[in-house]
Amino acid sequence: MSDEDIRERIIRLHDTMIGRPYAERIGPLEQAVGLADELGDERLGIAVRLALVTALTLGGRPSESFVPFAWLVQRYDADSPALTDEYRHAILWCNKWIVDNAPDYPQIPLAQVEALLADMQRRYTAAGIGPEPVAKCRYEFVSATRGEAAAEAEFDAWTALPRCEMSDCPACSARARAEHWYDRGRYERALELLAPVLQGGSACEEEPCHSLSLAALCAAELGRMDDAAGHHLRAWRQTRDDVGKTGVVDRHVLLCARTGALARGLELMAHRWEQVREFDNPRTGMLLRAAAARLVGACLAEGMAGQALRVHDGSELVIDQGLYDDLVARALETAAAYDARNGNDSVGRMVREDFIDAGPLPPMPLTTGTAPDARRAEPLNGLSSHPRAVRPDEIAAARPEDLEGLLDRILRWGGSDAAAAFEARWRTLRDEAIARAESSGDPQLLRSVASLVVNSLHLAGAVHESQRLEATEIAIRLLEQAGDTVGAAALQHAIASAITHDEERAAALAEQVRASGDVEEILNVIGTAVFDPEDPASRRARLDELDSLGVTAESAPKLRSRWVGLVLMCCSGDPDVASALCERAAALLQPGEFPELQRRLADHRAEALWRQDRAEEAAAVVDDAVGRLESAGALDQLAQALRYSGRIHQFLGDRLTAERRYQRALACAQRVGDPKASTHARGFLCSLLLKQGRDVEAIEVAEHALADLEIPDDPYVGWGTDAMLDSRTQIAGMGARLCLGLGETERSVSLARRGADDAIQLGRAATAAELLEIVGDGLSERDAIEALRAYTEGVEQARAAGDAMELLALQRRRMWSAADADGLDAGLAVHAEAVAAGQALCERVLTDPEFAERTNIDPEMTMLDIAIDRVRLLGSNHAADRALAELGDAPERILAHGNERFAATVHDLRARLRLAVHDERGAFADIGAAMGLADRMEDAALRRDFAALGATWLDREGRSDEAERFWAANRGRQED
Repeated sequence: MSDEDIRERIIRLHDTMIGRPYAERIGPLEQAVGLADELGDERLGIAVRLALVTALTLGGRPSESFVPFAWLVQRYDADSPALTDEYRHAILWCNKWIVDNAPDYPQIPLAQVEALLADMQRRYTAAGIGPEPVAKCRYEFVSATRGEAAAEAEFDAWTALPRCEMSDCPACSARARAEHWYDRGRYERALELLAPVLQGGSACEEEPCHSLSLAALCAAELGRMDDAAGHHLRAWRQTRDDVGKTGVVDRHVLLCARTGALARGLELMAHRWEQVREFDNPRTGMLLRAAAARLVGACLAEGMAGQALRVHDGSELVIDQGLYDDLVARALETAAAYDARNGNDSVGRMVREDFIDAGPLPPMPLTTGTAPDARRAEPLNGLSSHPRAVRPDEIAAARPEDLEGLLDRILRWGGSDAAAAFEARWRTLRDEAIARAESSGDPQLLRSVASLVVNSLHLAGAVHESQRLEATEIAIRLLEQAGDTVGAAALQHAIASAITHDEERAAALAEQVRASGDVEEILNVIGTAVFDPEDPASRRARLDELDSLGVTAESAPKLRSRWVGLVLMCCSGDPDVASALCERAAALLQPGEFPELQRRLADHRAEALWRQDRAEEAAAVVDDAVGRLESAGALDQLAQALRYSGRIHQFLGDRLTAERRYQRALACAQRVGDPKASTHARGFLCSLLLKQGRDVEAIEVAEHALADLEIPDDPYVGWGTDAMLDSRTQIAGMGARLCLGLGETERSVSLARRGADDAIQLGRAATAAELLEIVGDGLSERDAIEALRAYTEGVEQARAAGDAMELLALQRRRMWSAADADGLDAGLAVHAEAVAAGQALCERVLTDPEFAERTNIDPEMTMLDIAIDRVRLLGSNHAADRALAELGDAPERILAHGNERFAATVHDLRARLRLAVHDERGAFADIGAAMGLADRMEDAALRRDFAALGATWLDREGRSDEAERFWAANRGRQED
């Protein structure tokens, strides 16, 4: 390889890492360092080592930064000719990191740290840099080695000094001050210092993440738990997957431990378990283990011993006393190493008092769903209060012959705890029961076990199609051995109708069962037959057949439950039909029996009322069902009723009740292991939070929903692949929009792409087009070619969907990416397509009154807006004269239509174009017109923006006095 080839490879390694997470940069940059040394190019060696030191420091491996930094300062101190002013500045900046990190390694003697600090001071003084950065490093050194109380003098000395060019950024500097006051118990003062960053002020690589993490603890100490939760959630979004931000993870784990948000804390600990177990920075690792010990101790105190936790690498971690003892011992062992070096006990006391033995704080109101099985205000009761219900302790020692009766009672009277106990017992006895029945040849036992094999699936939170097929085939075998050909035929019909879709065989088997006159098996056949409740003839035929079977309120419970379930399946969208059928079904049910049917009955009644604009009555019906299902301990049905209740209350504007309903629905679904109900509850909760502007909470809920929503190769019964894809598409879309709004562009693109792929698979072109628009928006700033590709694919989907509005939106966005990727002519070509899309849209508005009323589109303004897109494109491509000519009197025409804000915006555009061609008089006339419109709209901020445009231009022209006068005269007219 030639020298030029090596040099090109080094540059490529360096440049391709720009913008990547720091931890990912380390390996390629280490390769680049080796190649630079092989080449013997000192200047290139400096450049790549500076990048490597930065990556190591901010990528979670600071211990490895000492060696490349030593190489750099050797060149700096020797005044190497390879150094540029930029490189000298960067080396001095890295010097702060090295001095700050050195005390964190107990094997480095204090004298050596003092020497590093002295070297830093010498270099800074020689470079003419003010004393503030060195004073700050000295304060951090004393605080780390002697404790915060012993560093008061150093803190005062540092904060008394003015900032200089080597000072930390304002956000980091304020946070360092705030950390001092937090450690001194002055939480209010700490929050005052953090306020500018919390309110969206200055940011850097570490901010606002570090400030938010500290603010969460400060707010919690002051009892402001809503603020604490908000800061925690915002910070964790930035911390979760960034190894370089491991230094603040301990604060979040500790916060959850002290506020009782134990499940949330365990989730955080599990996700970062690799760093809890071992981390490059010993101090960070020590604090992580101390915080984890506090969390595990709290879990043990709450009776959570034995809980298995799946950590990020897929292994399991068990919460027990041994884990607690190990975490405490390792944290204190590291603290002892620090104290031995420092000659005091400040670190050991801090670990004990501030972490392991730290007292409790008020509960933190985290939204249920931000962590699996999150903290709940109300406990869940899975015990049925009905006197005939099964108690869980009845099942523990039950024999196979007892189980069918117990199962019938559970299905009739409820009790999720009893259902869970039954499932566990049946798993133990299932194979034995099947073998025993087959070997006995006893028809009654064979039928009983066949019934158990099939009906026990009703208790499972999630059943796969393969499980249903296997259970059905086993039951058929048992029934055939028992000589029950009718029962076997009914199950064979279920396979032919619902699994293999063999209509001819299904019809023959149904005829065989009906000919037997066995009412129970006929009901089973009716239940698995293909049926359309919205078809009046099909519905009438089914109801007639059900009526002919003679099932009454005095019939056996199993017959009544099956009959009622089939009647409820006939409920259509017609509220009168649904109400009448609900009354017929209710007449056959006894109070409190069959919780699933009670829930379905309430759902249909509520739906009929809701369709009649009687939402308050609908809410009362569902809320009454919620109370009865709680009494029955039927958590699986309760999850669905609560979700429906939440929807109605949300519709009624009672968002607080809706949120509580969704949270409790999620908790119930998680308790019984129902992934479908969990996903739906999270979806509704996410949507509600999104509508309230609670974006950080919403995205946490969406992320957890998507993490749990992996499409299995073996579909679930009642929740097929298409339905799961539909849920994932909706939640991914919400997540993509949230991430885009939160500035998490890469994640937004990833979620939108995933949702678009799912939508395309489902044939939902309109949804795919909307999500591809998000993909393009996320890519447009950094990769015009990929953005263009996404917009173009979106255009195809919008055309396929016949969505004229989305087609126009995509073409307008596509224009900019085409221009960025291939030049002005390419952009203008796409603009012509946008014009055609706009004309088609306006034509529809003029010919379709319903569409016109629904969309409220003004055809003339729409086409003018599209024309202005072309003007903006020309202006941004140095064709201001041409742009001005095409813009003409657009602001005046827009104002004539009464759209003041749009007119002001276009006045601003024309002013900028006129300034570009040095038409000062015309430009300032436009600025004046825009400011006048801002005054009419009483928008002071907009007026200041327009005034700033004029003042900035004057200043750039070297007319600073005029600029100041213009700004003073015009910035506050509306306020005056």
